[in-house]
Amino acid sequence: MDSYRPTKRIPIVFRAAFILVFAMLYGKVCVDILNEYAGYFPPDFNNAAFLIGREDSFRGVYPCAFYAHIILGPAALWLGTFQYYSANRPHLRILHRRLGPVQTVAVLVTGLSGLVMAAQAHAGPIAGFGFALHSLGTMGTVVVAAYYASRGEWPRHRLWARRCVLLLLAPLLL
Repeated sequence: MDSYRPTKRIPIVFRAAFILVFAMLYGKVCVDILNEYAGYFPPDFNNAAFLIGREDSFRGVYPCAFYAHIILGPAALWLGTFQYYSANRPHLRILHRRLGPVQTVAVLVTGLSGLVMAAQAHAGPIAGFGFALHSLGTMGTVVVAAYYASRGEWPRHRLWARRCVLLLLAPLLL
């Protein structure tokens, strides 16, 4: 990994198409998620889609993990999106650097809460294992990105930060 070389640039047409499709997906999922929040505060185990049949598992540390996840998860997504957007814009550099640690904490808390929730995945132990791996992978990428940022190794920081953003976006496809 010592000989990191950036890849060739993607043609502008493909980037524009990707951004458009991504923005539509991102917007739809965010609206759908926010519409569900009405059943989460307080928890409605009869009508809120994610909480149906989870009354027995909604004990101990699970409610804290659940609420941390649904509050900080979208924050981590929005911060990650902003960080990606602001990375090469000099007028946003100071804000980018100040929000980096906030992004790191949001991702780490979301990942830890995801680990707690993965232990009780509704779809079974295989899905729980997959969710746990996803949480660990996302937390790992943000830690490595923060490490390279702290050392001023910007190409490697960018590489790991992009990986982190992709892992943050992956659940939107589910």
